[in-house]
Amino acid sequence: MATTEDIRPGWSLSNTHHFSVSSSSTVIINSRFTQLQITLPNTHRPLSASTTTTTANMFSKIFTAATLFTAASAGCVRPSATSSAAPSGPTTIPAGGKFGIMSLRSASPIHFAQTSAESSRLYLSAPKSDAQCAGDNNGSAVFYLKDGGLYLYTADGAPAQQLWVDASGMGQGIMGYSTGGQGIPGRASTTGFALDANNNLNFMGNGFLACPNAPNGGWSIWVAAGTSNPGGNQDCLGFSARAVENSKPFTCEYSQQK
Repeated sequence: MATTEDIRPGWSLSNTHHFSVSSSSTVIINSRFTQLQITLPNTHRPLSASTTTTTANMFSKIFTAATLFTAASAGCVRPSATSSAAPSGPTTIPAGGKFGIMSLRSASPIHFAQTSAESSRLYLSAPKSDAQCAGDNNGSAVFYLKDGGLYLYTADGAPAQQLWVDASGMGQGIMGYSTGGQGIPGRASTTGFALDANNNLNFMGNGFLACPNAPNGGWSIWVAAGTSNPGGNQDCLGFSARAVENSKPFTCEYSQQK
């Protein structure tokens, strides 16, 4: 095995390259990954100024080839099982699992806002919640899905509080909840809710709007049913309603519209 000094005085390479020169004018470049073989032109003739220059250029090209060859072969190394594993997606919320709803709308006042339930309506960023809860009321309502219906998490034996949507031309996507089945508008639907692969809630494939008109502050929630500013509101914003699993939920009784 010849060193770089044996080949051309003054040249140096990283110690990840090793040259050998055979009698047939073949240079073999070994890297830590694999081997490259280069056959040189016949240079067994008396040296002159021109052949010295040619030889220098030739080894300059060999040096470049060695560098590129090592980088390319390093990039082809099979990745480890850890590095090749696909990134995991969001954890699927199990059937009947309890969750809160967080709004996603970047660069807006409602980004990362929590959803609360009050007076038979849903709101984002409401300043307070009057729900009566078995634990500390942090203002974030707890939901679950059952047979396409969306429910608020209430105590066993308490009247069910179920979400409804009126997506008709009259309702324009208004959304609320009933207690014990009371107060559901005649054109409203109570089924059609689902979570997609990213845990975003939808109603019959439609997303949601938030409008800055809540009577106690915050934004009222509507289904995006084809009207950008439903109910005569202004400056409504579309958002993704991301379900966030709640592993330690507590029951609440949410207030009804008076």
